[in-house]
Amino acid sequence: MNDINASSVMVGDFDNQPFIYDRGTDEFTTFDIPFGYIAATFTSVSNNGVAVGYAQKFGEFGSLLRDAIIYHPALSSQPRFLRDVLLINGLDVNAPNDRMGTAIAISPNGEYVAGWDDQSPFAANGWVVYFDELLFETGTGITTNESKVSNLSLFPNPAQDLLTLSSTEDVMMVSLYNAQGQRVAHHTLGSSSGVIDISALSIGVYTLRATTRDSSFVFNVVKE
Repeated sequence: MNDINASSVMVGDFDNQPFIYDRGTDEFTTFDIPFGYIAATFTSVSNNGVAVGYAQKFGEFGSLLRDAIIYHPALSSQPRFLRDVLLINGLDVNAPNDRMGTAIAISPNGEYVAGWDDQSPFAANGWVVYFDELLFETGTGITTNESKVSNLSLFPNPAQDLLTLSSTEDVMMVSLYNAQGQRVAHHTLGSSSGVIDISALSIGVYTLRATTRDSSFVFNVVKE
């Protein structure tokens, strides 16, 4: 166990899987390790139930690589990479090797997350995320702050191999997530149209999330 909040909700890891234990209800919940990683843990939990931590995997020469994760039921049924949540909401993450590293603590009110990036200890830089109203809106709790925009089209849907994206403004990034909230594809466009190859994905329903310079949007995509 790594942390406990004011409501006696505890977080940590068990058999390399992140867990949440609610002492009040005696409910113990373990979560999946993100796809492609070998272990994950929650390091801290806020009083409103947002858990943060990191997942790790082997890199070259046996080194361990880390990427920060975040969890709340309103975000997904499984932990998400913190960088993906920020990208979905239109914030570019300038992190080494596209990994945010270790999220070590979240403030009691859930508005601040602190950690350090995924570099050698002597070179790692600390970072702080301030959510403000990005994830938290007064009186409504946590939200992904995503909106569908009418000036964007995606076709065909359902699709077998290729998805065509067309918009009246430049789309910066597009990501696809499976039903477990794991990112299975990521594309950088930087233009108002593009073609996304989904031929390698298994048949099923995916969530497509993309960002422009001023907004974010979400679609459900059916892969046949």
